[in-house]
Amino acid sequence: MSSSFAQGRQGFTSRGNNQQRSSTSIPRNTEDDVGTAHTIFGPENPASTEEEALAEIIVDALGEGNGPDLNEPPANLTSDDVFWSAEIGDRGKDETERDILREFELDEQEVKSEIDYTESTDFSFWSRFVGIVKKSAINLILPFINGMMLGFGEILAHEIGFHYHWHGAKVEPPRRLAQRRLQDAGSNMPGKRIETDAFGEIEVPADKYWGAQTQRSLTNFEIGDIKMPFPIIKAFGIQKKAAAIVNEQLGLLDPKKSKAIQQAADEVIVGKLNDNFPLVIFQTGSGTQSNMNANEVISNRANEILGGEKGTKKPVHPNDDCNMSQSSNDTFPTVAYIAAVIHIEEHLTPNLVDLKEAFQKKVDEFKDIIKIGRTHLQDAVPLTLGQEFSGYVQQLEFGLERVKQTVPRLSYLAQGGTAVGTGLNTVRGFDVKIAEEISKLTGFQFKTAPNKFEALAAHDTCVEASGALNTLATSLFKIANDIRYLGSGPRCGYGELALPENEPGSSIMPGKVNPTQCEAMTMVCAQVMGNNTTITFAGASGQFELNVFKPVIAYNLLNSIRILGDASRSFRIHCVEGIVAIKEKIDKFLHESLMLVTALNPKIGYDNASKVAKNAHKKGITLKESCLELKMLTSEEFDQWVRPEKMIGPKEV
Repeated sequence: MSSSFAQGRQGFTSRGNNQQRSSTSIPRNTEDDVGTAHTIFGPENPASTEEEALAEIIVDALGEGNGPDLNEPPANLTSDDVFWSAEIGDRGKDETERDILREFELDEQEVKSEIDYTESTDFSFWSRFVGIVKKSAINLILPFINGMMLGFGEILAHEIGFHYHWHGAKVEPPRRLAQRRLQDAGSNMPGKRIETDAFGEIEVPADKYWGAQTQRSLTNFEIGDIKMPFPIIKAFGIQKKAAAIVNEQLGLLDPKKSKAIQQAADEVIVGKLNDNFPLVIFQTGSGTQSNMNANEVISNRANEILGGEKGTKKPVHPNDDCNMSQSSNDTFPTVAYIAAVIHIEEHLTPNLVDLKEAFQKKVDEFKDIIKIGRTHLQDAVPLTLGQEFSGYVQQLEFGLERVKQTVPRLSYLAQGGTAVGTGLNTVRGFDVKIAEEISKLTGFQFKTAPNKFEALAAHDTCVEASGALNTLATSLFKIANDIRYLGSGPRCGYGELALPENEPGSSIMPGKVNPTQCEAMTMVCAQVMGNNTTITFAGASGQFELNVFKPVIAYNLLNSIRILGDASRSFRIHCVEGIVAIKEKIDKFLHESLMLVTALNPKIGYDNASKVAKNAHKKGITLKESCLELKMLTSEEFDQWVRPEKMIGPKEV
């Protein structure tokens, strides 16, 4: 390492925290400035400051006395020290669809050690000359790159709906790159507070209401991004509020604490504290982490309400007060069943009823349109389009009945069984009273489970409910498939139905429109069938006194309820209500079908009718022409017997 550079580095590092003035005359703390990246040739810096910015980088990199101006750049300023920085973020779409895209950087080279960085520098004439050439090349090319990236950002924002911010090209020594990253990481962290649990102290974001156990879960279960759904969180609020009310009634909980817990639980119920429930579903199989998440959030909020502070556990304690008379083993299944009942009654059922009624309207609209039937994907005897659609109505009616028949068993709550079903640490009557209180809070009838051991160790009711949803998905899959096949075309398919045109169907074929609602519905049904497989396996996997697949059972059951309800609504609004029968195509197929010959069975017999059909098919003639050719019937007799309108039901005696 050259002596002049070493002296310069020594002078730079010896300045410590003394206030200095940069070459741009901006006061700064040199220690803090070590990690600061200087943006050059970017939109942030006007052209007048570009030289000063680069000069400041050189001074900071080499120390005072080295590289006094831009005509003497350091030899160690290489293209490796230039990196491009940009960020993409969500412009602000609906919260349920929002994906957080992290900042990315192109890092060509790992951070070099400071020794390698400094000792590799040779201040010969040629090395300084090469440095000037490199710096000049950077000066020339960076403005073009910046312009290109800014233009790319505008295109990206227009095409995909995300904002794109180009920070510009940056130059910094490798030794400062690592420190800048550390500073950037730290600057985005919120303030901290200390929470404690049985494992000791842990830092928790100061602005969040969760506590130590939730924070540990965030670290211990970094598995996917499927978070506990809101119906579960809402049900936790209902359950914790009901428990506080009953514990107060039984003289177990101080009334002031109870009121504060109830107020905090109300905020959970309405979604005010949603961002304080960050845990994924893949956790302890009893749902302990999510139960403690609810206890911690509600207790910390209750303490604020009472004038206390988050993290103190005073006066309201997450375990002693919020979890009083409870265990995760009976709380989580109680919450899951509450959520399932509410979601079935308030979301799935009304959307299924509306879909069924929309199909019934089509039954009435299409009752006089006679069409050819199809079995085995081959031509069959006639029926009306209304009759065909009536089958869909009945499928939905039965499907709805099956789902609703599971609700009474989903209404049996495990609460009061505590750890293994014995009710340890509760008082007699707690289980009955909390079921009654939950009924009052929700407006739906809940009862305490007749056998708490079954309620904790098995979730056959969830398997039953999922089976009903799976059957419903089977029905909806068949219905959606029929409709998209009947709407295939428009010129080379069945083409008997015209489906609503909601959006362009192809990026390459102009004018193409696809049956997108049918496709979405069938994908939803496939997902529900997969959910059912998961629930079936998880339901069979309980051991002794506890099933430890509770979170995955609850999530998949609620997911099936949610997406079936959503898909039913979408399918109704964007497809079923707008279906139109194409009568010309339907009539054409009807009169070209050879299966109308079935009407002649009573007159000429099965064997002769078969000869008529085969002759017509072989020669490409009509059934009537075939009958006349084979001298089976006269023209008048054929017209008398082959009447499609007389073939759509039993004969009158």
